[in-house]
Amino acid sequence: MKFKFEPGNDLGTGRPKYSRNWITKKQIQVFIDHASEPVKGRNGETTKLREALETLWRQRPETYVAMQAKVATALAPKELLVGAADPVVEELSDEQLADVIATLRSQPDEPAVH
Repeated sequence: MKFKFEPGNDLGTGRPKYSRNWITKKQIQVFIDHASEPVKGRNGETTKLREALETLWRQRPETYVAMQAKVATALAPKELLVGAADPVVEELSDEQLADVIATLRSQPDEPAVH
């Protein structure tokens, strides 16, 4: 008998794509609730998370920047799908699309820091 998540399973599709399990949702909600609690900060009323980030920025700015980069990477889409639903793409000729792809490939992998 094959179980639900074994390779070759034909009993079902398993967990829907992009779904999170209940405990993960609960953990996220607990974090949000805790981080959103009001506190007296250096600049008046603020939240625990904002005050912690301000403290990190003042005391260890390199750690703050690295953390923000990791958060941005985690939240960014893994891939950007552009297709026929995009009217701009539909109007481009094959040559124009090739030029766009060449331009994108010529750009540096790392964004410039300003």
